[in-house]
Amino acid sequence: MKKILVIEDDRIYQKILLKALINHFSHIEFEVIETYAEIKKIINSKKRFDLVISDINLPDSSGEHIKDLVNAHYKVVVMTGLNDDTFRDEMFAFDIVDYIIKSELQRFGYLIKLIQRLDANESRSILIVEDSKPVRSFYKRILEKQNLTVYEAEDGQKALKIISEESIDMILSDYNMPNMDGMEFLKELRVEYSMLDLPFIAISSDNDHATVARFLKLGANDYLRKPFGKEELICRINNSLDMLDMLQHVKESATTDALTGMHNRHYLYEIAEKIMAQSKRLDYPLSLVIFDIDFFKKINDKYG
Repeated sequence: MKKILVIEDDRIYQKILLKALINHFSHIEFEVIETYAEIKKIINSKKRFDLVISDINLPDSSGEHIKDLVNAHYKVVVMTGLNDDTFRDEMFAFDIVDYIIKSELQRFGYLIKLIQRLDANESRSILIVEDSKPVRSFYKRILEKQNLTVYEAEDGQKALKIISEESIDMILSDYNMPNMDGMEFLKELRVEYSMLDLPFIAISSDNDHATVARFLKLGANDYLRKPFGKEELICRINNSLDMLDMLQHVKESATTDALTGMHNRHYLYEIAEKIMAQSKRLDYPLSLVIFDIDFFKKINDKYG
């Protein structure tokens, strides 16, 4: 993420907000404007920003500018002092990135965390497994607003093929699908990938608590019961990605040599089993190369 547009007409609030953002994101360029007229000029000039953070009420707008920004394909985070569920739903109907109540910003902590998440999501991918094309398109539209690369599959079998060919960080899967349903897909997935390796969020309209328990016991990281709102989906996805980042950082610290940055033997023990399982499943040969370094103890004693 390189450029963010901030739209705020309150000069005092604008100054405090900008200071907090610059302190946390020195690599990002921020531009500030205050009116709907300035927004129209930016839209007409086709100037692009990676994210727009906008107040609802401006001197010449009572929120109309949000729709214009979204229609011009800007990713918009709405900030407002209005805590109203109906208005909130109207904003999410415009496909905004998020909706933040100013009184709940807690010194901008949530906004800063959101920008960090959106920035990190540029290198993250998610696989949507759902047999209904309109539903897949609905999920895809929401998740692409979160800066995620989105892959699609209509059943578990096609999903497994995509996973073997692409780098996937998370799975969002429906339960009831033809050929291979979500539960069978999860069983196959967990043979090779742990909950840490590849988080799995199950989706179903099934209200049976036993179904939820079965998914969780099979290795689902989370469960979403239909119907759910856009905001809940966004929160669940981003919370799971936050947890994935944290656990992978801990794992990397345990399997990587701090001095050289190279993987240690703990990593070899873990990855070898997965590579062998994948080799057997895809029926391709494996080779192993071993290097014997002379006087390694002296090197280790000197350099660690």
